Amino acid sequence: MQTTDTGLLFQTSADVASSASRDRKVKAAEKIGNPIRLSSKVLDLCIHGDTAFTAESGWIARKIDLNTGQTRCVFRGHKGPVTSVALAETSTRLLLFTGSWDKTVRVWDAESGLLLHTLTGHMDFVKSLLVISSPPLLLSSSSDRTVRLWSLRDVGNGSDPLCVQTIKDHNRPVDCLARQGTAIFTADSMGVIKEYRVEGTGLQYVRDLPSHETSVSDLAVSEEGLWSASVDHSAVLQTTPKTVLLHPSAVKCILPLEYTITGSDDEDIRVWDGERCISVVSGHCDAITALRAWGGLVISASLDGTLRRWSMKELLQPTPLSFEETDLQDPKSALTEEEERELEDLLTDEE
Repeated sequence: MQTTDTGLLFQTSADVASSASRDRKVKAAEKIGNPIRLSSKVLDLCIHGDTAFTAESGWIARKIDLNTGQTRCVFRGHKGPVTSVALAETSTRLLLFTGSWDKTVRVWDAESGLLLHTLTGHMDFVKSLLVISSPPLLLSSSSDRTVRLWSLRDVGNGSDPLCVQTIKDHNRPVDCLARQGTAIFTADSMGVIKEYRVEGTGLQYVRDLPSHETSVSDLAVSEEGLWSASVDHSAVLQTTPKTVLLHPSAVKCILPLEYTITGSDDEDIRVWDGERCISVVSGHCDAITALRAWGGLVISASLDGTLRRWSMKELLQPTPLSFEETDLQDPKSALTEEEERELEDLLTDEE
């Protein structure tokens, strides 16, 4: 039977079946994890008290009340997706920093939403932000393979943050940053992790850590040491010997608590006791991009445009997500076999 839905033209049976299954999963996951639904994909997340700040693909950052799920402020002005958010408290105000594909870092009054400063200098996408309180510094990493350090010493009084150092040690885009005491860690899209030491208002190179096979997605610190999550399907505690958590797909984020919690490209959250996975939590309907602690809860962010609020009980004893898979051979939902052969012949002839 030939399809009459023009939206399905030039789609294979597998394409349409996958879309139908996704729709069913979205429906089944509507209430899983007490979701907060947003208007665009969530790329990063930070939390201050009962407030979440999100970096979103829709060229905005957002301030959200985590108790009610209500948006309190939208920060507009970037000319591309907002990739990263960070916060700093001064004696007079709370500052929000946002990094974007538009190559800038913007500084906002987190309460009023007023734009205070726009920092330029990066030559490509800004990928990650990190605030250091002492000395007061903002670190920004970029696809231009650099890390820039910006002095925040007088920013609370209205002065522009000044770039005081540019680090050019990486050979690939620098995707993430982390701090542990006076140690600063940077990681890039080739899996290289570098350690620096804060000296004065700058960083001094210390060493390279054992690398991943490919891009590092996230860095996080715990009492045990530095954790790294990678597209190579692993999360690693960088100790001797290393603790390695193997996943079936790219690991996008990691949150070390009493248990280690990871979020993956396969849309699932995993809970680990040592190197043993003790729980797999379904609910998101796209890659998970960030995990943050909020009181006794865990907040997860995703490319599905939601934040979800999980108790540890929900993570350790997850609600099964049940939905009907679509039959790949359903003739009413896609091209017939003859149509698929004709399409293949047509594409071959065009080549």
